[in-house]
Amino acid sequence: MVIARGSPDGDLQLFPSHFLDTEVVEAKDFICTLPVWDIFKVISEKEFPLWYRDWIYRLEKKVCHVWTIVCAVDKPLWDLGMFRWHPCLSRTGTYGIFYQAQSYGDQAGQTQVTLCIQGAYGDLPDLSQLHLAETRRAVRRVLDGLMEDGKELLPGLADAIRWEVRTAGVYGLSESPGISGRHRPPMIPPGIKHLYMASDTVSDAFGIGLQAAADVSMKAAEKLLSHG
Repeated sequence: MVIARGSPDGDLQLFPSHFLDTEVVEAKDFICTLPVWDIFKVISEKEFPLWYRDWIYRLEKKVCHVWTIVCAVDKPLWDLGMFRWHPCLSRTGTYGIFYQAQSYGDQAGQTQVTLCIQGAYGDLPDLSQLHLAETRRAVRRVLDGLMEDGKELLPGLADAIRWEVRTAGVYGLSESPGISGRHRPPMIPPGIKHLYMASDTVSDAFGIGLQAAADVSMKAAEKLLSHG
């Protein structure tokens, strides 16, 4: 397999149309640690069957929205070992999850209360369109509503907040715990020899996040060593 990478002298792209020199490296085996929907950024999609390319592109679009507000308070508002859940928040129409965790580092004396809602790729404002002014306004409305719901449902929260951080992001369907089998492609893609995909987005990865990535990385290493 032949890999092209950026210039070895550390050149950086200075503007979008700046085309850097590349260095070509030949390798017998190649391990790709990118999520499956990014694989075509480093390997030409023409190397793969059409049905496989369609599979990857379909996964790329299937995302879940996660909206959170993390609030710092001086002491837990309820038992730290308990989650709180509401089936339908009045302002967003989605279910809500509320949980707490002890903070650490410079804020070690505080407790973090997290307000969280999640939506499928067809729900709520489209977070892939954040460059649009209307989408950004809609996102602010959702987060404002989540905060108001949290203050109503969690006694003491409104007066206890020291600071807050709001986020709205997406994660891929194939990153979801429990989604495997036909939903995720395998570690070894069809039609290409000596290529291994080692990320938590393949079906061979067991666990969540870094645990899953480490699991499939070990499997890829075992495959490589077994082939000499």
